[in-house]
Amino acid sequence: MDDYMRMSERTARESLYTLSRGVVETFGDVYLRKPSLHDLQELYAAHEERHGFPGMIGSIECSNNDVNILDQSPIFNDLLNGKASDAPFTVNGNEYKYGYYLTDEIYPQYSTFVKAFRHSVEERDKFFKRRQEGAHKDVERAFRVLKAKWHIVEHAARPLDLETLRYIIHVQFQPETTDYLHRVVDIQDANKHRQLREDLADHIFYGNNNDNE
Repeated sequence: MDDYMRMSERTARESLYTLSRGVVETFGDVYLRKPSLHDLQELYAAHEERHGFPGMIGSIECSNNDVNILDQSPIFNDLLNGKASDAPFTVNGNEYKYGYYLTDEIYPQYSTFVKAFRHSVEERDKFFKRRQEGAHKDVERAFRVLKAKWHIVEHAARPLDLETLRYIIHVQFQPETTDYLHRVVDIQDANKHRQLREDLADHIFYGNNNDNE
């Protein structure tokens, strides 16, 4: 029983679902739509201005996304099924098809992940490691504010079925296709992962040679 709202836990859950469904159906087309190419380009520009990382979409924290189910994550679902907008960017003279997320070392070598160098010896690598970890923590701090306000982001959605969660968290799943498998190969390309990190390290280090710390 909720002492403040004077309602049972079941009634509170049902009320949340009713409210969430109403919000999605009323405002979904405007405020809950998938990001467009223009949206992603603005996101790229914002992260490059604030953090110095061109092509950056955001940051992924291992405590919030199980590395064992990445292929089923809503973050990659639309990308793998061709539902997301292609948003190429260029860094250090090389073009990349997809934006990327900053991650911890635990994540695999995907072309959409950028990790810090594990053993930084050269000054360029050390500088990149500081910048990558700083930007990663900056985004994590913002997400902690979100978790504090919306507890469903942090806690398990115990009795909620998929249809209910679709309205509350706005998640959908798509079937696999041949194009899907091609995108999997492209995204899981470890060579692209390493090349992207090298290009970003050069761009950030030599582009900031006047204020390297």
